[in-house]
Parts: sequence; structure tokens; C-alpha cells
Amino acid sequence: MTKRINETIEEYKARERLRNLLPKRKAMRRRAEKKYRQTSKKDKLRRYIYKQKIKTTPIGYQKYTARRLAQIAVLKGLLIKSPCQYCGIPKTEGHHNDYNKPLEVIWLCSKCHQKLHQDFKAPKKNETCLETIPHELGDREQPIITTL
Repeated sequence: MTKRINETIEEYKARERLRNLLPKRKAMRRRAEKKYRQTSKKDKLRRYIYKQKIKTTPIGYQKYTARRLAQIAVLKGLLIKSPCQYCGIPKTEGHHNDYNKPLEVIWLCSKCHQKLHQDFKAPKKNETCLETIPHELGDREQPIITTL
């Protein structure tokens, strides 16, 4: 019985070797390898830059720690993700107002989160602070901060 299984495995391997020589398979493999190489370089560089920021700046380390503690709390079920506090979209990201309180998180969708960070940018040369704040988010009530 094992002799027959070994022969079958060898036949399968031989058949696959021949199929891998087909031009269509070679082209597919080349495209996949190229895509892998490109994405892995970007990811490695992004991770390297992120780690350097964490190592060199105290606020970077503080941000990293707060984000990581929030991730762990979500995984353990201590912190529960809720829909966006502004628009109600279920897919959300956590936002920390204070990195010293890592479990006080505001849950926002990516668009509202981006808008919130744009509010904090410094005004341009000829603008006052009030002109830089978009009033789309300002009209709504303050978001609820979830804590343990």
C-alpha cells in the first residue's frame, strides 16, 4: 500500500514539474514574484521608519505603547470597538486624545479620523484658527470616550 502511495506522490510531483514549465505558469509565477518583491520592500521600509521614530522620540514611544495596549485590550475583549461616533459607520479606528491614557479611545471611521487630525493642523499664514476648522464635525456633539 505505501509503495503505491509513494508512486502516486512521485507521479504527481513529476506532473507538476512539467506543468510549471508551461509559459502561462511561468508568467504567473513571474508576476507573483515581482508583486511580492515590491510590496515586501515597501513594508520593510515602512516598518524600519516606524521603528526609528519609536526609538528616537519619546512621543513616538508613547504613541506606540498606547496603540499596542489598545490593540491588546481589543483582542482580550476588555475594550470593545463601536461604530464611528460621528457618522455611525461600523468599520472604525481608535483615536487617542491623550497617550498617557491608552484605554481611553474614541472610535472613528477613517474619513472622520482623518478629518479630526486635519482640524489640529496649524493655520496657514493668512488664516485664523477658526477658518482652518471644518464645521462638518464641529456641529455635532462631543464624541463618547470609551474606558474600562
